[in-house]
Amino acid sequence: MKFIIAIVLGTLIFQGSTLQLWRPRDEDVKTRNFESSTLEDNFEHTREKRFIRSTSGGTEQLTNVRTVRIFHKYKYFLQISNDGKVKGTRDTVNGNVLFQMETYGTSLVRLYNKATKRYVAINKRGTVISETNRTRNSLFHEYSLKSGYVRFSLAKYPRDTWLLTLKRNGKVKNAKRTNPGMKSTTFLII
Repeated sequence: MKFIIAIVLGTLIFQGSTLQLWRPRDEDVKTRNFESSTLEDNFEHTREKRFIRSTSGGTEQLTNVRTVRIFHKYKYFLQISNDGKVKGTRDTVNGNVLFQMETYGTSLVRLYNKATKRYVAINKRGTVISETNRTRNSLFHEYSLKSGYVRFSLAKYPRDTWLLTLKRNGKVKNAKRTNPGMKSTTFLII
């Protein structure tokens, strides 16, 4: 009776009574130097890369775009209204609550509203605004919390300083006056 049990990691293969250790072919070892290359280099062909020139002069690599709704802990959806104001709303049917989350690497994101063609940003006074162009003011660090919520912090400042947040009435709060201990700084990505 022959049966095959393969371990998910792919290291051992058991066939009947013989135990074999899986090894890469000699050609694979010769063509790739696994010690000097990084994991991203080995899987470079699996992801389409698009480079975007920002107005700040730097080049960021866009790695993923997905359509999301951003739900606030106080039961509001983040939206950019047609006049360009960022605020919270309880209307889920409105197209202004759909965002394209553009990720750059592991934790850098931009929040783009396709209906209004604007990005969520924070200006130098800490006011949450919307902008039509990609700038450093619209690039956020996305931090995942243990509770499943996320926190958005402006990337050009140190971590957990200038956070994106809503008040209990659905209006945005000045980012200078926030700290990570506030409940109002947590969002859920839907």
